[in-house]
Amino acid sequence: MDENFWQRVDILLENKNLSRKELAAYAKFDVSNIGKGIREGNIPAADTAVRIAKYLNTTVEYLVTGSYSDDKTKAQNEIDDLYKSAVIIRKLNSIPSKPRSSIELMISDMSEKYNT
Repeated sequence: MDENFWQRVDILLENKNLSRKELAAYAKFDVSNIGKGIREGNIPAADTAVRIAKYLNTTVEYLVTGSYSDDKTKAQNEIDDLYKSAVIIRKLNSIPSKPRSSIELMISDMSEKYNT
């Protein structure tokens, strides 16, 4: 599934342990715009998008397209990695508890194997 602007915002908020309400207050928009934006796939006005990007320490380009120009900074690469991790975590959390624990054990074993 290709994420839209608001889905990327939502995942970054989750990664940074920030609330939708905090973002809406900072960027001066109604918090319901996030859910509506996820459903409808719309993009906010440019000035709002800039405030959102600033609050999330990313770029408007990333929020709109899901990628950066060729001249990515280290911070942008880290955000990209966090985003990818958040997507994987969301998928893992959607799996029922019993098979999820097997997957978590496998990840733990592989991590130990490759990080030694």
